[in-house]
Amino acid sequence: QIERQVAKDFGNLSLEDLKEEGKEEINETPDTPKDVSVVDELHTLISKEVVGQKEFIRKLMISFKRPHVSGLENDKIMNAVLLCGYPGYGKHMAMDLSVSFLYEKDFLASNKPLYVDISKYNGKEEEQLFLQDMYMAASSKSDCIVFDHIENVAPYYLQQLAQVIKESELPLNKRYGNNKGQLVEANNALLSEAVSSISFKGKYVFFLSHLPYAKLTDK
Repeated sequence: QIERQVAKDFGNLSLEDLKEEGKEEINETPDTPKDVSVVDELHTLISKEVVGQKEFIRKLMISFKRPHVSGLENDKIMNAVLLCGYPGYGKHMAMDLSVSFLYEKDFLASNKPLYVDISKYNGKEEEQLFLQDMYMAASSKSDCIVFDHIENVAPYYLQQLAQVIKESELPLNKRYGNNKGQLVEANNALLSEAVSSISFKGKYVFFLSHLPYAKLTDK
C-alpha cells in the first residue's frame, strides 16, 4: 500500500529511492478518530429502553469513546470492557441498541455485536472448538466481540482471554491454516495461508457477566 502511494505521489520511486534522496519517509498512521459526539446521542435512546441504569449507560458510552479520545493504536484492541449485573439489567439490550445506532452513524462498521458464549467450553478437550470460534469472531466484520457468561469460564481459558487483553492477540502453539474461512490444523501439509495468531486488533472486546462485580473476583 505504501509503495502504491509513493508511486502515485512521486512517480516510480520506491521507498529506498526516497531514503537515498533524503525525502520524508512515509509512515503508517492510525485511523482518524471518529466524531465521538454521536455517542452522546445514545444516552437518550438507551435510557428509554434500559430504565434506572443511568450510571451503567454513562460508563458504556465512555467505553466506546475512550479510544478515540485517548488516541488510537493500530496494533491494539480498541478497548476491553466488563459489563456485569444480574439478569434483567438490560446488558444485552444496551449492547445491541448501541452497536446498531453507532453503525447508522458510521461510527462502527457492523450493525450487530458478535456474541461468543464462553461457558460452552468446559475444559481443554474443547480447545479446538474454542480456537475455531475465536478465529471466526476475530475475522468477522463486527467491531464488538462480546464474550458472554464470563462468570462460567473454565479456568483453562482464563489465560487465553487475558492474553487477548494484554497483547490484543492469541498466539497459536500449533501450525494452523485458513481453509475457506475455517481455522484448520496444518499437520505436515504446505500452507498457502498460515495462521500463527488470532488477532483482535481494532476490535472492542466486551466481557458480559450475569453476576455483579463483587462475585467475579476469582475470574
